[in-house]
Amino acid sequence: MWENFDVFNGNPSKYNCKLMGKKEMLFVHNGDPKGSWIHGKHLSGPNDYYQKVQVYINELTPKDPDFPFSKVILYTDSKTWVPYYGEWYDKEGKLYLFSQFQYAPNKNGIFVAVVMNHVDMQKIHSTGYAVTDPKFNTGLTPDYFKVDSLKMAYPSR
Repeated sequence: MWENFDVFNGNPSKYNCKLMGKKEMLFVHNGDPKGSWIHGKHLSGPNDYYQKVQVYINELTPKDPDFPFSKVILYTDSKTWVPYYGEWYDKEGKLYLFSQFQYAPNKNGIFVAVVMNHVDMQKIHSTGYAVTDPKFNTGLTPDYFKVDSLKMAYPSR
């Protein structure tokens, strides 16, 4: 299901939307796209710069009664409309998963997701990834996206 990619990637017309409010929260809004790390300290990790961000809190409920989730709560920057955080609830109303994204401006000032985390609260599993050097309009062809080509470009375990 792609609806929760990039926090929310669904078709808004397939949901009922309700503005729940606005509040100030901490998010990585101008993160380090190179992913600098704090080394040698307790619980070493990314050296992220959190900022106070005014976000709109929206509740989305699917119009399709067979949709696998009962609702989505989105936390979206009130100035840039960047979705920083989203919660997805199952049919019983229990938190199923949440997605959290961190953004950094690229050389052209466009905000790009540089760190993404999706956490499945029911299966106790998470997936995270980082983009260290995003590039745009590089002339990729459809052949690049074939499985064999991607395996060569991005070898994994």
